[in-house]
Amino acid sequence: MKKAIFPIGHHIKNEVREIAEEEHLINAKRKDSQGICFLGQINYNDYIRRYLGEKPGDVIEMETGKRIGEHKGLWFHTIGQRKGLGFGGGPWFVIKKDVENNILYVSHGYDPQSA
Repeated sequence: MKKAIFPIGHHIKNEVREIAEEEHLINAKRKDSQGICFLGQINYNDYIRRYLGEKPGDVIEMETGKRIGEHKGLWFHTIGQRKGLGFGGGPWFVIKKDVENNILYVSHGYDPQSA
């Protein structure tokens, strides 16, 4: 991953799809994948856990500041993620990751434009 380059990293997925459609790229209508192509059949979380381990931290509800649980590492989560969070009272969405303080912020609502 040290040598990986992500030239579209500042765009959200919807923007990338729009650009692909405008440019008539064949993958523009392709179904979204949940994996990473170079991992093949290897589970993403297993791969990340093997190389980065776990680093537990607090999960905080964005609106109230209330601690609602614990995560096993920020690298296991993506902004906008809904599935696999494992907290009751949902649905929850990942809104923000505070890397310095190892805090995962979640909310019941998610607007990709504000992320």
